[in-house]
Amino acid sequence: LQQIQDRLITREYNEIITYSFVDSILQSRIDPAAKSIRLSNPISSNMDVMRTSLWYGLLMSVGINQRRHIRRIRLFETGHVFAKKGRRIEESHRLGAVACGLANQSTWESSERLCDFFDIKGDLEALLGLNAGHADYQFRPSKHPALHPGQSAEIRQGVAKIGYIGRLHPEIQTLMDI
Repeated sequence: LQQIQDRLITREYNEIITYSFVDSILQSRIDPAAKSIRLSNPISSNMDVMRTSLWYGLLMSVGINQRRHIRRIRLFETGHVFAKKGRRIEESHRLGAVACGLANQSTWESSERLCDFFDIKGDLEALLGLNAGHADYQFRPSKHPALHPGQSAEIRQGVAKIGYIGRLHPEIQTLMDI
C-alpha cells in the first residue's frame, strides 16, 4: 500500500480521505448493481448509506476543486467499501483515482493540454508495474454505468476483473455538477 501511495504521489496525485457515508441517490447512479447498506440513524439526509465504491467521494472532491477554479486535479483514495451479501456485510479495501483538467503543470515553455485517457492509462500502468513479472494485465473494452459508452475499459489480471478505467459518463457529470 505504501508503494502504491508513493507512486501516485510522485505522479502528482494528492491523497484524499472521504466519508464512508454517501448519498443513496447519487451512489445508485454511480454503482446501480450494488446493494446499499442503509443507515438507521444517518448523520444527514445526503449521507444515508455506506459507500459501495470510492468513486462518489472522489467525484464530489473533483466538483469542490472545480468550483475553486483548480485547473489540474489529480486525486486518489485508498479505503474501505461495503457490500451486502445476503445477511452479511462484506468490507473490502479499494483504490480509486481521478484526473482531469490540465495534463501537466503549465509553464512558460509548454503549451496547455487537457488530460486524456492515455495519460491516465500511463499512470495506471506505472502502478501495475509495481507488480512487474508477477501478473499479466490487460485492458479490454467494457461498459460501466458511470463511464462513457465507448470510452471505458475493464482491467483484468489473468481472468479476474480487477477494476475499470475510463471517461465519466456525461449524465453523471451533469448530475454531480462537474
